[in-house]
Amino acid sequence: MWRDDDDRIMDILDIIETENKEIVPAVCPICGEREGHLYFHRFKEGHEAGGMWMWCSACHHSTHARGKVPEWWINLGEISFEKLAALPDYLEKNKNRIDQWVNKLDKIKTYKILKDEEMLQLRASYIEIGKLVQEYGYGEYSDILKILMGQVNCIDSNENEGEKLQYLIDSYTRRIQGKGGLIDFVRYNKNSEVYNTLNEKLGGELEKVWGILKGYL
Repeated sequence: MWRDDDDRIMDILDIIETENKEIVPAVCPICGEREGHLYFHRFKEGHEAGGMWMWCSACHHSTHARGKVPEWWINLGEISFEKLAALPDYLEKNKNRIDQWVNKLDKIKTYKILKDEEMLQLRASYIEIGKLVQEYGYGEYSDILKILMGQVNCIDSNENEGEKLQYLIDSYTRRIQGKGGLIDFVRYNKNSEVYNTLNEKLGGELEKVWGILKGYL
């Protein structure tokens, strides 16, 4: 049974917001166990209003309120708004995924956004990689070109900087760094000298991309 009789549970948010912050799960300000969690839900994209939940899985203290959602917050797509309620039963069942999401957003908040020159470098590297991939004459590569175009389109879009960064990170992790992604791509050529040169160029551009994004992963 959840208890909503101790306002100290709200201190979980204060812990997260301080400079010497602790990532979630945080130490519960009531029972002292590292079982404190939090979740926000922005009611409408671009608006400040939303709901907030703080709860402890150990002592079962919780609180729910409506108010101003932090500017850096992005709703977790896997959490259904229709299933949210004052008591955090639904959130408790998904706490591991929520904690991962909060920690990822916290890292983005800490590093702020990609600098303009970093965005330009990512764009230039993805275009250069695309040129190398297009020259590839062995096997299938259309999916890789789609991935690269998606990255460039994201950088050129009018989406807010937090959403851009989140898309670039997720795409890199799943579609570029993941199995069968661009990291596994090898430029083929029968001429060993050409083969080595082209793959060296490809590797160099991928290192530039990794150098920018690694701080956010």
